[in-house]
Amino acid sequence: MELGQAVCELVLLAYPEFSEEGRDRLARGHFTDAIRSQTIREGIFRARPTTLDEAIRAALATENFERMEEQRSDRRMLKNCRASETTSDPFLAQIKQVVAEQMNQYRGPRPVDMRDSFTERPSWYQKSPQN
Repeated sequence: MELGQAVCELVLLAYPEFSEEGRDRLARGHFTDAIRSQTIREGIFRARPTTLDEAIRAALATENFERMEEQRSDRRMLKNCRASETTSDPFLAQIKQVVAEQMNQYRGPRPVDMRDSFTERPSWYQKSPQN
């Protein structure tokens, strides 16, 4: 993560006299403070990182989880929209009818399904023998 690397470099420049452990603790705090997303900060807090690298890993894991959940909710929303298209809402049926009528004005009448006109099977049609 670029933010983690930048924080690490800035802490090293700002506190050269501190021990590595002290700089890491400061970097971890500055890294967490620099993150805008409350959910990601919460993910870092819950991970209880002891190093900056662990904090970065926790932030990335939380960010990936958020993205997966967003995609999941987007798919659910799309699924719900498709399901609502098939419901028998009279207002929606009326709108579909009006739209279909207006489309037919531009397209012309729909072709007739010839299968509906046959009441008997043609003379050449033979049933397959049953065993």
